[in-house]
Amino acid sequence: MDRGSILAIAIAVAVIAGAGTAGLAMAVSDQPEQTNTDQNRTITVTGSASESAAPDKAVLRLAVEKTAADSNTARAAVASNVSAVTDRLAELGIPDDQVRTTDYRIGERMRPPVDGGESETPAYVARQTIEVHLSDTEAVGETIDAAVAAGATDIQDVRFTLGDETRSELRNTALDAAMSDARVQAETLAGSANLTVTGTQKITTEANSGPVVPYTLQTAAAADSGTEIDAGPVSVSAQVTVTYTAA
Repeated sequence: MDRGSILAIAIAVAVIAGAGTAGLAMAVSDQPEQTNTDQNRTITVTGSASESAAPDKAVLRLAVEKTAADSNTARAAVASNVSAVTDRLAELGIPDDQVRTTDYRIGERMRPPVDGGESETPAYVARQTIEVHLSDTEAVGETIDAAVAAGATDIQDVRFTLGDETRSELRNTALDAAMSDARVQAETLAGSANLTVTGTQKITTEANSGPVVPYTLQTAAAADSGTEIDAGPVSVSAQVTVTYTAA
């Protein structure tokens, strides 16, 4: 066999070998990629809980309102009554910094005709609202009676609540209980799907609104009877949304 024939055979073998290698490379690249889907499995649940305690603070809003033919007379009448009310509150041992004015206004109001008159007459109304903070919730009724006797004309609102320390303790306890509730839910769902909870991926909490505290008001049935107010417990709630990993 001459040199030219040997070279032609070598080139043919090289071409065939190259084609086989290309086919093998294509076959390997066509294989699907393997993914670990277990690492992407999550369970998201919401847990909630609440804790209750007797209120340790009360907020009383009262007002003095006076009507007169002119604004200055109405203002002076309100000032006199408010001074008497705050003096009486001080006698009850309520600190000055726990008594504050939250609203003050003077306005004109038309009076209806009197004794067959044809036109309305102007009148001026002055009103001052005072907020009283009490650390003794048992003293609410006594405080109302004292304020009214001193010149308060309107008891606007009574709210029972919790001090910052008590509220914080209750919220922390409620958060712990809410997390336990979420964990139980997640494990139940995981078990139903033949999975196991492996960790915690994300936690968010929901802000809770201030508690609405029910109370009963018993007004005085006789002149020598006092006002009694019985407050119910204050509840602090917590809610958490937790995303768990599972496998």
